[in-house]
Amino acid sequence: MQHDHGQNNNLGIVYSFRDHDESQHRHCGQVEISKYCRGQKVIVETLKEGDVFGEMSFVDKTPRSASAIARGNISLGIVDRDLLDHEYNKLSQDMRMVFRALVKRLRET
Repeated sequence: MQHDHGQNNNLGIVYSFRDHDESQHRHCGQVEISKYCRGQKVIVETLKEGDVFGEMSFVDKTPRSASAIARGNISLGIVDRDLLDHEYNKLSQDMRMVFRALVKRLRET
């Protein structure tokens, strides 16, 4: 995975992205994924170093559905969208349709 640049942080709360942001890149790093449901913050998942997030917005090209908040020291790699588009477009139309259907179902849950 190629990285355009990285970001280091030890402040505890830094948004890598927020819900409703448009997706430009996919991120890798250690963060808390959360969203608000009926006015209450819900932690969806806490990702460890090396996990990937931001993939749903990449696949369906819609604004993000959750926020990613750094917890402790992190390093985020950002992969250029053009590179990901190039690789994604190598997939068959059927596989891309499967990925879009999976993302749609995940967003609806």
